[in-house]
Amino acid sequence: MLQQRRRADAQGIAGVIKLSRGFVSSIAQAKTAKLIRTLLDCFNAIPDSQKIQMDVLHENIEWAKREKRIFLKHSLETRLVGLQLDTQQYKPALALIDSLLTELKRLDDKLVLTEVHLLESRAYRGIGNLAKAKAALTSARTAANSIYCSPHLQARLDLQSVILQAADKDSTTAYPYFYETFENLSTQDDPSALGA
Repeated sequence: MLQQRRRADAQGIAGVIKLSRGFVSSIAQAKTAKLIRTLLDCFNAIPDSQKIQMDVLHENIEWAKREKRIFLKHSLETRLVGLQLDTQQYKPALALIDSLLTELKRLDDKLVLTEVHLLESRAYRGIGNLAKAKAALTSARTAANSIYCSPHLQARLDLQSVILQAADKDSTTAYPYFYETFENLSTQDDPSALGA
C-alpha cells in the first residue's frame, strides 16, 4: 500500500511538471530553470522513483531543446547522468557525457563542465577504467581551479579523489583528501559527512 502511494506521489509530481510547462514558457528563462529544478527536487523524498524521474527528465530535455533553452537542457542532462550513474547505467551515461562535454567546451561554462567531468570520472570508475577516471577527475579539477567552487562541490571532488586513491591502495595520498571531504561536509552540517 505504501509503495503504491509513493509511486502515485511520483506520478503526481511528474504530472505537475508536465502541466507547468505551459506556464513556464511565459516566464523568464532563469525562473523557469529554477522552478523545474525545484519541482524535480521533490522526487528526492520519494524512494525508488528513479525510473519516473528519468522519464520526466527525458521529456523535459526534449521540451528544453524545442524551446531552445540551452542552459536548462544542460542542467537537466547533468541531472539525468547523475541518475544513470546511481542506477549503474554507465554506457548511456558516458554517451550523454560525451555530447554534453562537446557543447559545454564550446560555451565555456566552467561550473557545469566541472560537474560533468566529475560525473565522467564516476562513470569510468563504475566500469572499472581507473586511468580514464583519474584523467576525468584531473579535468574536473582543472575546470574548478578557474571558478568559485562551492564547498559541497569541492567535497565531492575530494571524495572522488579518495575513492580513486583507495582503489590504487594509496592510503597516504587518500587520507588528506578524505580529511578535506569530511571537514567540508561537516562544516555544512551535511549528513553525508559520516558516510564519507
